Amino acid sequence: NANALGVACVWALAGLAWLWWKANRLWQQGLLISLALLLFVGMVYSGSRKAVLLPPLFLLAWVWFCYGQVLLRRAAVFAAVGIATVVCVLGASFVLRQTYAGHRLQAALSAQDRDDSTLTRLNMIEGGIQMLSEHPFAGVGLSQFGAHFAYETYAHNDYVEVAATTGLVGFLIYYSIFALVAWRLVRTRGRCHDPDVNYTAGVCLAVLVTSAAAGFALVMISSISFWCFISA
Repeated sequence: NANALGVACVWALAGLAWLWWKANRLWQQGLLISLALLLFVGMVYSGSRKAVLLPPLFLLAWVWFCYGQVLLRRAAVFAAVGIATVVCVLGASFVLRQTYAGHRLQAALSAQDRDDSTLTRLNMIEGGIQMLSEHPFAGVGLSQFGAHFAYETYAHNDYVEVAATTGLVGFLIYYSIFALVAWRLVRTRGRCHDPDVNYTAGVCLAVLVTSAAAGFALVMISSISFWCFISA
């Protein structure tokens, strides 16, 4: 599955970001950068739009949570991030013009020339809102989205899936978990003075932010790896 490959590359990038703190030698950093470039190639050639959009968000969150204070204090680091941002913008421009994933993304953003995948997902959102309006308290039942939609499927959207199948009660409980984990990570960073712990908490916050954004195109509630991350 191309989408699964692209998303797996995104989470693998998060793993490399955590290892970056441990890479004290130049060859180790070079190896991690090389692996990251391979992952970016995998994301682009998977043709997955979410796999192209999520990495920039994760990298921005990673830099902010893990190096925010350094970034504000040191001009050289700030300049390096600025150069990296320019490179990313140029790379994104190339992706949009020259790759299948870029063409899919442009089609999704075009009101006149949307592809079938985008139209189907928009219909799923409408269907999910309809289910929620008919069953606002407890939804239609966990994993029962396909039973109440035009054909058997899932919502391809975590927010819609959770709201439609568990109702407002389940929606509030589920996303309160995100808030609780984020609060605990922020509190850990505020109370702990161990650089290793603070860096790990920063990476986890970046993954959490990316997961929340991924929910617009993925169903996270049924992901075993997501629950392993949350419970850890």
